[in-house]
Amino acid sequence: MDILNKMVIAACFCGIAMSLCDMISPDEKFRKQLHFIFSLVFAIGITAPFADIIRNFSSEDGICMNISEYNDIADENDMYKKYLKKMTEENISESLKNLLESNGISVYKICVETDISDSSCISIIKTQLSCDDFEKGADIIKSETGAECELWQTD
Repeated sequence: MDILNKMVIAACFCGIAMSLCDMISPDEKFRKQLHFIFSLVFAIGITAPFADIIRNFSSEDGICMNISEYNDIADENDMYKKYLKKMTEENISESLKNLLESNGISVYKICVETDISDSSCISIIKTQLSCDDFEKGADIIKSETGAECELWQTD
């Protein structure tokens, strides 16, 4: 995708430069030479991103480096899942905190532990709560999240 982006940018700049020179050139005599030169620059600008790929594959380290990049995909997928889980837990914690505060309970700390299945189902496993009235807060959270959610009181 990065290569395509570079190609489009190069094509746009070369096209603009060719158009400007066609408008500025005073004589018909030099118009063909300028058009030829800018056509060469245009062709080089379009093929330059491919030259980087060929250069990477021609070196011994380039092939190994490009193959090793594909091994990191699983790590990136795990990082994405961890980030998604963290953001989901923070959003649920913030929503529960707002719910409790709207019911007149001061919340000092709330932490939610979730489980996200492969089918993207979110289950709230455990909630740690530190608030003024734990019993009332626990009832509100259980009614909102379900009975299977564990509630722990923290200091």
